[in-house]
Amino acid sequence: MSPNNPSPPPWALPLFMLLSILLLLTGQSAAQTSSSSALSWCDPNGTIPDLTILAMGASIVYGHSSTSEAGFRPRLAQLLETSNMTASMVGTQWSGNMLPSTYSNHHEAYEGATIEGYAVKIAASGAYNMNANVLMILLGTNDCWWLPNTDPEITAVEPDERKAAGLAAMKRFTTFLAEIHSHAPDALVLVAELPKNGQEHADRCIQGFDAALPAVVEKAVEEGQSLVRFVRMYDVVSYDQIQVDGTHPTDRGYDLMGERWFEAIRNATEELCPEREELEDSQDQNQEPPTSVGNATAPGSADSVPSTSSNSSSELPQSGGTEQATSADVEVGKVSSASRAQVYTLWSAWLLMICVALVAA
Repeated sequence: MSPNNPSPPPWALPLFMLLSILLLLTGQSAAQTSSSSALSWCDPNGTIPDLTILAMGASIVYGHSSTSEAGFRPRLAQLLETSNMTASMVGTQWSGNMLPSTYSNHHEAYEGATIEGYAVKIAASGAYNMNANVLMILLGTNDCWWLPNTDPEITAVEPDERKAAGLAAMKRFTTFLAEIHSHAPDALVLVAELPKNGQEHADRCIQGFDAALPAVVEKAVEEGQSLVRFVRMYDVVSYDQIQVDGTHPTDRGYDLMGERWFEAIRNATEELCPEREELEDSQDQNQEPPTSVGNATAPGSADSVPSTSSNSSSELPQSGGTEQATSADVEVGKVSSASRAQVYTLWSAWLLMICVALVAA
């Protein structure tokens, strides 16, 4: 080799090889961790376990101002009953009439609760001891009503004071999400956007909160909360399906929320436990075309979620609802884990190429 092309130091080749191996193993570990979390959540045979659902939030989850006083929960229960999933609802609180379903009216919703106030209440209630394996969370609207932003760092990046208030609420929610994981590390956690609000003051804050939520969920997954999933909810209820108080949906709006929650549960459980989906596909080959929710072959389509509630039309309106829900609505965590594994693998491949070049030189 000429003086203009000096040989690399003797330690360079072993170092590059070691780094490439470490990155490759890290990538494999990231993929395996995500897979391991999914398998531990599923039944031992890889199928969807019996679902124990804890609905968490404030007055919207409670069902305030709905005819049933149970909000979206009766519609969700109806869809779960007509699916192939076995589920129950738990909580230390109860409200509303769940008829015609046979589900319990229990939940963990506290009307008027802010994020930090809710965290104190649920920690003291004993709800975490009920071993729910599905946590449905919709929380933060009261923060947007009552709590301004006081963090100068947030003000520096978001001059709109109402959207800044939403980012401040998201900062508190991020802390709460970590607390949930410490209490229920093995639960599937479905985190929903806040629905739109009829009051512009609150709605701008909600937009700031919702815009930050996907990144918060993705970061949570990267930091080990591998069973957290993001659920789109802002556009499910239209403005004309919000009551005069500006916050609580009409009965129809609540039904649409129940349908979106059902889609989120079904999409997430089928992602985590693909053996269930494969089993149903093999059964469907020997059956007539499916008509019930549990046998639907096109998750997210309008036909897969029949409208059966008394105040619902036979078809879902195009302005919003479950017909727009797809698996993308709950895939943030899944994509994050896969992306990290791909990045590690690409880096290891690049370092191996350098190793080959050094040997050739």
